[in-house]
Amino acid sequence: MRTVSEDMVRKSYHSLLTHKERLHLSNRCYICEQPLRDSVSLMTAFHLSHPECIYIPSLTRLVVEDFFESGKMLYMEDAIVEQLYDAVQKGLQRSSDFSPTNIEDLVPDP
Repeated sequence: MRTVSEDMVRKSYHSLLTHKERLHLSNRCYICEQPLRDSVSLMTAFHLSHPECIYIPSLTRLVVEDFFESGKMLYMEDAIVEQLYDAVQKGLQRSSDFSPTNIEDLVPDP
């Protein structure tokens, strides 16, 4: 079920990537760099890939392209919107892994 706060997170993430000029449509998979087909999967930062490259359920490429261009989710099915939210969460989770509390893990032992 969609919540207002989740919709705001998705829209804000879309706006942030657009503002930073990091939201772009690619014709190639982010993982294997082969041409994309009609079904794609979303990675963190909304990178497009083949579903079989990242083992994430697929989305219709046209739906994803429409979202990238418009930022609107009004007519999307809830399952698709959830996948967008999952991609955002994974990106936020990865960025929190590099918090100052974990900085010691990045410094090699002498």
